[in-house]
Amino acid sequence: MHYEPDSGRFIAGAALREAWARLIGARRTYLYMAATAGIVAWLIGSMLLGWALPAAEPPTVTLPDGQVAPLSPGSNTVVDLPGGSSWFLFPAATAYPWVQRIVSAAISALFAGAFAAYALRRASGLPVRYAMLLDYVRFFPKFLVLALLALGAATVLALLGPMVTLLGTLVGTVAFTFADLFVVDRDAGVFEALQGSLNIVRDNLVQTALILLTAALLGALLSVPLLVASEFLPSVLAVVVAPAIWLASTLVSAFISVALACAFRNAVGIQTAGEAHR
Repeated sequence: MHYEPDSGRFIAGAALREAWARLIGARRTYLYMAATAGIVAWLIGSMLLGWALPAAEPPTVTLPDGQVAPLSPGSNTVVDLPGGSSWFLFPAATAYPWVQRIVSAAISALFAGAFAAYALRRASGLPVRYAMLLDYVRFFPKFLVLALLALGAATVLALLGPMVTLLGTLVGTVAFTFADLFVVDRDAGVFEALQGSLNIVRDNLVQTALILLTAALLGALLSVPLLVASEFLPSVLAVVVAPAIWLASTLVSAFISVALACAFRNAVGIQTAGEAHR
């Protein structure tokens, strides 16, 4: 199925309304994909960061009486996967923090093609399947380069202060929202995909921001009440909160990713949805 671009523009409301209908009958596949990606991320991260690399020495603090006491090593490393999941890797820290960040970027890149293809196929009215997790691993090198570029940009921004980091992250998130769709749909190169995304956002800045703002608001509306409820639930019942939050955030991610693919289709057209022969 081939779509020709209309005017290069899209309406956020129309894309969001269509995405809801496009998800009917395909939500379970997305959940299975996200769960599998999370489990694989945990396994790979645990092996690479826990077994293959030495653990970092825990930080210490000198007490008033002169004794040296260890501090908590901190929170676990988090990998944000394309499917909307955030998975923790154990142990949290290694002696090589830069390796930790690269491993996290690589794990995310491994599945990025499958989730982009899912969104494109649903926006095209095409079926989706669980096996897409393997079918689209071929895009891993390009997504790894994109992830490493993002990591490099974040490192530079961090040197300029928290406000610059926040502003730069927001600008980058909006500007390159559609880059993954260009990679999968057009087999675009890294810089070609970044430029293509910039072109769409340039002509649809407000509409793109509206879709991303909807994602943030939905995530908060679904997750915050569950987190608050967990504070008042008995410990036995509180264990259901984490799966509920994961389910809610994953479904929101599915909804928004398909909405962005519908917007992409309306702006520039879907050519292959990641299939080599269409």
